[in-house]
Order: sequence, then C-alpha cells, then structure tokens
Amino acid sequence: FCFGRITVEGARLAWRNGITGASRVLEVPEAEADATDGPVRGRGTLSLEGIPVAVAGEAGPLAGLLAPPPGAPPWPLRGTVEAAGARFGVEGSIADPAARRGWQATLTAQVPDAQRLVPLLPEVPIPPLRELQARIGLADAGPGQHALTALEVSIGASPLGQLLDGLELARFRASLPGPEAPLTLEGAGTLHGLPVTLSGTTRSPMPPGGLAAPVPLDLAVTAAGGTARVQGKIENPDRLRGVDLAITAALPDLAALAPLAGGPLPAVRDIQARARLNERGGYRFSGGAFLKEIQVTSSAGDIAGDLTLVMGMRSGVQGALASRRLDLDALLPPPAQPVARGPAPPPPPP
Repeated sequence: FCFGRITVEGARLAWRNGITGASRVLEVPEAEADATDGPVRGRGTLSLEGIPVAVAGEAGPLAGLLAPPPGAPPWPLRGTVEAAGARFGVEGSIADPAARRGWQATLTAQVPDAQRLVPLLPEVPIPPLRELQARIGLADAGPGQHALTALEVSIGASPLGQLLDGLELARFRASLPGPEAPLTLEGAGTLHGLPVTLSGTTRSPMPPGGLAAPVPLDLAVTAAGGTARVQGKIENPDRLRGVDLAITAALPDLAALAPLAGGPLPAVRDIQARARLNERGGYRFSGGAFLKEIQVTSSAGDIAGDLTLVMGMRSGVQGALASRRLDLDALLPPPAQPVARGPAPPPPPP
C-alpha cells in the first residue's frame, strides 16, 4: 500500500448518537497528506460544531510500518491538535512495527482554560482547570501491557467549587521522574477562604507491577498553622485490604478552623493527636475499621484508647477510652454573638 498525495476539500461528516439522539457535524474545509518523498506529512483545518480545529502530523514512510526491512530504525510518529486555545501533541516511535512491539510515546498538553473544550466534548465531565500543562511518557511493557515512564502535570489558579464547595486552587503539581519512582504531589489553595496546602508522595498511578501493587502513602495537609499527616501502606488497593496507616495531627488553635466548620469552634489549643487505622475485613471497609493507639492531648485535657467501628447487621462503635483530665466546658463552642440592632424607629406622629 502506498500513495503520493491526498487532498480533501469541502467535506462534511455527521454522526448521530443512537442513545441520546444528539447529532454532531465535522466540517473539513481543507486537509492533505503527502508521501511523495517517503515520510508521510499531513495537515488539516477542521471545524467541529463551528469551532476551528487545526491538525498536523508527520510519520515515517509507510513501507517502514507495513514491511520494515531487517535492521530498520524505529518508525517515528509525531502530531499536534490545536483547538479552543489548547494544544495537544504526541511524539513517539515503534521499534518493531511487524510485531507491534517496542513502542514509546510522549503525550503533551497545554490548556489555558479547560472549560473552552466543553463544546467540543459535551459528554465529558471537564473540570474548570486553568493553565494546565501536562507531559506523559508511555512505553511498551509486554503483550497487551504498557508502562508509565514519566509524568509531569501542573495546574494554575482554578475555581474548583463545583468539585468541593469553597475550594479555590492556587497551584498544583504532580511529578513522576521514572516508572519505579514515587509520585510527588504538591498543591496550595484556599477552602472557604482558609489557606490550605497539600504535599507528599505515593506510588505511580500505573506501577510496573500492575494496579494491584501496594500503595505507599505519605501525605500532609496544612491549614491554620496546623498539620495533618497520613503515613503507611495499603496492600490491596482494589479491595482496600491490608490498610495500615499512621495518622498524626498538630493544631495550635481549633478555633482557627471555624471557616471549614461553618461556625465558631471551641478555643482548644495545643492539640496533638495520633492514631493507627486498619480495616476490619470485608470489601472496602465493609466490615468496619480499627482505630488503635489513639492519643490526644490539648489545653482541654487528654484522651487515649482504642475504638472499633463495626459494620453489619448491628453496626456500632466499640472500644475503651481513658482520660486523666478532661475539661468538658472547654469543648463547648463559644456562644453566638448577639445581632447588632439599630436605633428604635421614632413613634408615629399623633
């Protein structure tokens, strides 16, 4: 199979969703592909529902893909798509086209405003991300398998209230330098006006051992001068079995978290807390959970012990907690502030 040059002008394609009945129209004012000198090069100007889409690409000779000679170099491929201010790209190669083995590819994306893509993909739930930059490396990992070789994702200031009420993202970054390396996460923003940060590491979303590989966690969240941290491992992430997580928290003043609670909180200070979380059998905590080695100290007192959350026909909480000192009055929220009232209206004239 071979060709020299193909040109398309004034084409129009329409398709209809057999389930929803919605129809879409793709117009192709101009598109061409040229392979007269060996490598295949193409470009086109399209219009999807009236939105311009520009495509361009280049690949190796078709003979190198369909019938490569012995010792031929990897067959290359690169392409770009630009639409609604966004740009997507792919660049890669395949070392053994006949066996469909030895391929590798790098996907890139620059998206200033993801919401501008909604008219192009109306059935896809696109979050309102802004200044999205992504670079993803993929490679052949055996028959029917592929590996994530690298990942770099950054997001700029984005209003994410539709995902979590009151959330305003300032920045986010995820980085995976290699397939065996941990995934590093870093983010900052505000939640109901309160500055919040996230940092930590976990495993690759596509680990070499498959998605059933254990998930190590080391994540920290800061807010109001305090820090909450989760460290440990989930042996079976699909069933959430083998959960062993150490949870620690330190907070100078509980009242500072009032914006998250939606109302005033007790002025409990110098909070230090720790506990260990394990699942209690079942599928994804369906059997309940163990909260062991609980230790909490604060200006209001201390408490320690173990609790068991039982799920089933007779759900409930079992366990024992002990305290050497506990000021219950200090745990009460402050009284509501009286509503300021203006001066009384003057009496009606006689």
